[in-house]
Amino acid sequence: MKQETVITPTLIAEMNIPKYGKGVLPEWEIKKAEDALDDTYANFKRAHEMGVPFTLGTDAGTPFNGFDQTPVEFEYLKRVGMTPAEAFQCSTLNSPKLCDVADDNGTLEVGKYADFLVLDNDPLQDVRAVQQVDKEVYLRGNREF
Repeated sequence: MKQETVITPTLIAEMNIPKYGKGVLPEWEIKKAEDALDDTYANFKRAHEMGVPFTLGTDAGTPFNGFDQTPVEFEYLKRVGMTPAEAFQCSTLNSPKLCDVADDNGTLEVGKYADFLVLDNDPLQDVRAVQQVDKEVYLRGNREF
């Protein structure tokens, strides 16, 4: 892309407001989020088809959206037309590149930090596999959870 534009959509933030906000948030806020969803997916799908790179974001702290919800974002990235591999590359390859840390992060290679998950199921077959509650999380090669 000429302008080196990168999109970080954080779709879960927009999805959770109408899903959990009724009776909690002002009705105008719920309606605004609901009304924007179709356009959001259409625009992001078009950007994906044009080859605009996406990164993974969280917007954690927005209503009904804590860090524990981040793995659900991969499901929503599939809705814009990504394969499971493309959805995961948003966090593993594209985010480190955008943050200029790809020389040390993003892939399992000699000389890079070994950050990875151990899951029961193949996330390339079903992106929901990363939502596994008891997954093992390794940071710099050491098990953290």
